[in-house]
Amino acid sequence: MALSVYNLVQPAVVVRDIDQGVDRVYELFRAVPSERNTRPEFVNAVYAFPGYTYLEVLDGLNPAHTRTRFLDDWGPGLYMLCTDLANDEPAEIERDLAAANIRVVAPGRQTANITAGWHLHPRDAGSILVLHAVKKDRTDNRLGRPPRRRLRRREQPHRRAAPWRHRPHGRPGR
Repeated sequence: MALSVYNLVQPAVVVRDIDQGVDRVYELFRAVPSERNTRPEFVNAVYAFPGYTYLEVLDGLNPAHTRTRFLDDWGPGLYMLCTDLANDEPAEIERDLAAANIRVVAPGRQTANITAGWHLHPRDAGSILVLHAVKKDRTDNRLGRPPRRRLRRREQPHRRAAPWRHRPHGRPGR
């Protein structure tokens, strides 16, 4: 059986400065993060869009991290694709990956909804990191975590710089 992607769930871009990346996504899409992590070992912003599609913005973290090496080699841009596989038998998927000589650099995190996952080596996956996953419920992308509270308006990083911030209801064009 050949691997078949059911859905592209989440592209991830890497930037040198997470705040500038968040501002740029706001400029392009008028979107604010639905989740933001600022732990020293993991910094990202995740955006939820209709249709169970997400966008992740990552920063380079530290000089030894793979994201920093990617930034040094290629500059900011597409870093990773997360997919939901149509195949649902992990053993068959692992056999197909091995038969195609595709290296798995790390297992994907298993959660209540994700039964198996594989981070593919970038050199075997078009020069980007690819995370394939098998989900029980394709409409659930919470990765097994409870929903996080949305950032209040005053906590949103773009709030101070938003050109429309003094308009009624805080919405553009109103």
